[in-house]
Amino acid sequence: MKNFWFPAVVFVVFSGCSDAKKSSDVTSEYIPASFYSDYTCKELKVEADRIVSTLPQMEESLDKEYRKDKTAEVAAWLLFWPAALAMDGNTGEQRSYAINKGRLEAIYANLKSKDC
Repeated sequence: MKNFWFPAVVFVVFSGCSDAKKSSDVTSEYIPASFYSDYTCKELKVEADRIVSTLPQMEESLDKEYRKDKTAEVAAWLLFWPAALAMDGNTGEQRSYAINKGRLEAIYANLKSKDC
């Protein structure tokens, strides 16, 4: 029984410190489609193009921050474990990315409803 608890505790400690996420793990923030209901088809397409052009850059930044945070987390556990408990991850980037994904979904819903 003793052999079971030590690996379980180590797993929980090492897996739960950083809240950093990869871009593929971030879910979109809900943005009501009504937010874009007054837009014309042309305005919706321009706004969608603008958001789509920013997403790859945001994904790259989010993934880079994820890798950096996970590397720092491992180093913190090996060198000075209390520092690993204070890591904040990439929550700011996650929020911005999730909002843009949600905005894009709302725009696409309006494009579909207006038969653009």
